[in-house]
Amino acid sequence: MKQDVFTVLVADDQREVIALISGWLRETGHVPLAATSGREAVALLRALKVDALVTDLVMPNGSGLDLIFDARAHFPELRIVAISGAHQGEAAQAAGADRWLRKPLFRDDLLAALRPPRALS
Repeated sequence: MKQDVFTVLVADDQREVIALISGWLRETGHVPLAATSGREAVALLRALKVDALVTDLVMPNGSGLDLIFDARAHFPELRIVAISGAHQGEAAQAAGADRWLRKPLFRDDLLAALRPPRALS
């Protein structure tokens, strides 16, 4: 069975987190894009076709919560996964995130969170 290939924007101010997640995405055939601030992520979302967003919640130049709110308003079908070392899961989901994962991240948890839910038959 062929796996769908997703273009995933990874927004985090820690470059090592971007590198880790991007590596996981490449290993599984997906295409990662990177942004180190909320403002940069918004610009990429508006300029490129992106299937999913993985965003940290605490970043300079635009918080992850603001990014989630903006992304959900402009791209309602976008799969959004929030990541954070802080307890902000409820706020992330209230802003529009589909899933919230606490750092440190685990590869399989992140990849499962990026998969859209299956339709009930």
